[in-house]
Amino acid sequence: MPRITALASQPRQTVAARIEDATTEGLDLSLSLPETGRQADVAAALNTLLDRTAAQITDTMGSALRLSETAPTLADLARTGESQSTALSDAANHIAAASEEMTTTLEQEITPSTEELARYAGQVTGLVDASHRRGEAIARHMSDLDTRLQALESQVDALQARTSEVSEVVGLISRIAGQTNILALNAAIEAARAGQYGQGFAVVAEEVRQLAQQTGEATGRVSGVIEGLTTGMEETGSAAESVRAGLTESQADVTTTLDELDSARQAMADLDSRSQRISTAMHQMNTTTQGVAEQVHEVASVSATILEQSRKVNHASQRIHEYSDEVLTSLGAFRLAAHGHARTAVTGLAADPALAGGGRDERERRLREALSEMPWVELFYITSPAGDQVTANVAQASFTTSYEGDGSGRDWSGRDWFRRAMSTGRACVTDIYRSAANNQFCLTVGVPLVDARGDIRGVLGADVSLDRLLEVAG
Repeated sequence: MPRITALASQPRQTVAARIEDATTEGLDLSLSLPETGRQADVAAALNTLLDRTAAQITDTMGSALRLSETAPTLADLARTGESQSTALSDAANHIAAASEEMTTTLEQEITPSTEELARYAGQVTGLVDASHRRGEAIARHMSDLDTRLQALESQVDALQARTSEVSEVVGLISRIAGQTNILALNAAIEAARAGQYGQGFAVVAEEVRQLAQQTGEATGRVSGVIEGLTTGMEETGSAAESVRAGLTESQADVTTTLDELDSARQAMADLDSRSQRISTAMHQMNTTTQGVAEQVHEVASVSATILEQSRKVNHASQRIHEYSDEVLTSLGAFRLAAHGHARTAVTGLAADPALAGGGRDERERRLREALSEMPWVELFYITSPAGDQVTANVAQASFTTSYEGDGSGRDWSGRDWFRRAMSTGRACVTDIYRSAANNQFCLTVGVPLVDARGDIRGVLGADVSLDRLLEVAG
């Protein structure tokens, strides 16, 4: 079991010895030299120098710490800006390409198509107008034909009436011829009876009889002609009626067609007007699209510039982050009053017998109590003399670790604060470093836990927030 020797706690009284002692663990600016004896003036001057230097370094450390805390945010914003600028540049390039494609499509396909549509619409409108005019002409011709058919029917009716009258006259002549034939026959008989005296009269009667027969035959032929003429006129009338009925139906069809052509003409006129407006609008759209494409190219150029500037800002913010870390790391070699405050407080806690000789539950309870008394401590834990952690992590509610579990069993034997605390038997304060758990700057205080017999039973480790420590110590 390691034991603290008396040599480790022997005071060193000389100024040189004090200064040498202050450099064994960093550069302790909280050192106070004894202002007595022959070196009193030197000691007083050095104390003043150390106080002013410590104050200045404390202020510088606070400023560097605030800069360092801001640097990650700035870096995140710069990365976000670069990412958004990249997205903006990509989107602008995509929009530029799309606008070019749209402009090309408008110029080469849509605009010519709308112009061709307007031409076709005008041609179709002209054809529909011509068809409508032809239909009107056909309707007029059919109306004239209907009038003529009506006149023909009237003439056929009149001719039929005249034919009927002629037929009656022919019938009368036929009857007279028949009666004359009978009279001539009777006269011939009487002439035969008269003998020699009736021969002359018989010749006349025979001539009259032959003339009556010829007249009967002629009237028969005339009746046949009249019958044929009547039949022809009846057929002509029927045909005229059929033609007129078909003509009437055709007139109705032509009227319907004209109405449809008129509707089509109006629709085509509207289509022609709309096509002309579409063609005009497409020309305007083409002009507007070309202007938009030019503006989009300008946006793409500006986006590329923004992207380049964002990358520079991101690089600069990363450099600021690195420089602020380097400044704080460099300043971390100094030991200020804040370090002394942390050393004193944790050393006082380590003197509690419960931490050196108590069980795990008792130790963790006492550490939780101390955590509320020391808000600048982020995390307490205790190791064995071999360096393995024997308690759970006792941390502030807002603190998180980068590893799983409660920390029990972790090996700290390779850490400088553990080795120096075990080898010197005294409290050890590390340089400043950035915590991997929360990305904040902190330091670790390691204090040996000594029992009543002077044996080291382990090391108390305290991870301290530099920002909170400076606030409390300041």
